[in-house]
Amino acid sequence: MRAIWKGSISFGLVNIPIALVPAVRKEAVKFSLLRKTDLSPVSYKRVAEADGQEVPWDQIVKGQEVINAPQDEPVGKREMEMAKSLVASMSSDWEPQAYKDEYQARLIQWIEEKVRTGAKEIGGKTTTNKPTTNVVDLLTVLQKSIAEASSKAKGKKAVSEKRKVKAA
Repeated sequence: MRAIWKGSISFGLVNIPIALVPAVRKEAVKFSLLRKTDLSPVSYKRVAEADGQEVPWDQIVKGQEVINAPQDEPVGKREMEMAKSLVASMSSDWEPQAYKDEYQARLIQWIEEKVRTGAKEIGGKTTTNKPTTNVVDLLTVLQKSIAEASSKAKGKKAVSEKRKVKAA
């Protein structure tokens, strides 16, 4: 399977690669083109598989095919009535005025604001933000570390020498 995320865990000099893969398989729903008269599958050339004849667009309907589902079982009368009533109860007229493109409105508002301000400043933020960097002078840090380590080592030697003198 293909990894959906890759990364690594580091412990000092040890680096462990990690890959996250999905643990389940997808059961996909596949839609097929079917001829209206006998519901036989139609290939991309719009040729019915049942008899090899080309099918005009007005005779093609869309059908649903669930992968791994039994295909030869006929649909019962009760199931068909239930499916029709479900579709009828959930169907409604399309009312495009009930939906608004909020993204487009916000984008136009943002563009107008940018034009009005001369593209210098929008929403209190400047558009030419410089990325902040935390640059550390590695040489200076290493020199401090060596100096601290050597001063601690000298202090330990002095203490151990004093103990040796007292013990003698």
